[in-house]
Amino acid sequence: MYPPFRSQKEAELRINRNRILEIGLRSAQGRGGGTEFDQLREYSVDDEFRRMDWAATARAGKAIVRTYRAERNQTVIVLLDNGRVMAGRVDDVPRVEHAMDAAMMLTAVATRLGDRAGLVAFDRRVRAVVPPSHGRDQLGAVTEAMYRLEPELAESDYRGAFTSTLSRFRRRALLVVLTELAEQAVNETLLPALPLIVRSHLVVIGSVTDPDVSPWAREEPTEAGGTYRKAAAIASLNERRRLVTQLRGMGATVVDAPPGRLAPELADAYLRMKATGRL
Repeated sequence: MYPPFRSQKEAELRINRNRILEIGLRSAQGRGGGTEFDQLREYSVDDEFRRMDWAATARAGKAIVRTYRAERNQTVIVLLDNGRVMAGRVDDVPRVEHAMDAAMMLTAVATRLGDRAGLVAFDRRVRAVVPPSHGRDQLGAVTEAMYRLEPELAESDYRGAFTSTLSRFRRRALLVVLTELAEQAVNETLLPALPLIVRSHLVVIGSVTDPDVSPWAREEPTEAGGTYRKAAAIASLNERRRLVTQLRGMGATVVDAPPGRLAPELADAYLRMKATGRL
């Protein structure tokens, strides 16, 4: 069965909203709108003062500004963890399906906005590769590649997946790692491998939170079993916060969101990076 694209409407909302913004950027190019350098030209009364190029002004003997255009043809690669930690269920859905929904939304939004999107699915070995493209059929190619995946009940090899990705795709890219923030897996395999990709790429790590854990941590237990569950929930939340802090300290952006929000929040993180020129 093909993975369900639950966030399709959210994707369309973001595509339409950003196309409207791009129209505004194109109409504002003469006043210096956009994020990618386009050209130098003479200052006009509508230009923003911060767009002044002082070196060019000095050479020309008149006010010169930099103009920009919206960047396109950037690269987004989703690295989908298909290992043991992704087999667990959240909101009665396997974690890997939440991640697949996010992969489809990122692919849809990126390709429709002119960027290139691709996929690397891995567990103890690389299972599927879809090279980055902005073609109309790219969402279909990514969906087809995920159709054949079943979580491998073994630890994932992040180092192997990252090394394979770097050898295949050398151009600077946004790498979105979809996994679970499980203490053992993160400490023993993800953290040691992360420096391989944060050196030369933008890295986002996405994970889905269990919505039941926070209520358990806040509940007032009436029996011994409830006391144990509360203590376990508090410990789990504290450990997750610690892992997020560690990952951010190493240079990754972390999106840890509840079911139904992972895909939209990852797409928003990508759009913020694109809008601010980081991508």
